[in-house]
Amino acid sequence: MDLLPTQGPSLQPNGAARTWMWTDLPRLKSAFPAFSFAIWKGWDGPRFEAWRDTALSGLYAVVTDDPRELWRELNMAVR
Repeated sequence: MDLLPTQGPSLQPNGAARTWMWTDLPRLKSAFPAFSFAIWKGWDGPRFEAWRDTALSGLYAVVTDDPRELWRELNMAVR
């Protein structure tokens, strides 16, 4: 799994993340290969994190627990 350097470890599949979040990760990685993905603990539950960092555009990141929002934001980012 791609990991963004942070203070703590990402959740592992046996962690507190919802099962559907783990099943969405391969689809997200396939649909948006320019991005890295992880699931991290948030203050009120697990969160998706998606990011890319290029010399041309700089860092772009999305952090959310809403998969619809994540798909919408990443679709807009690749336009």
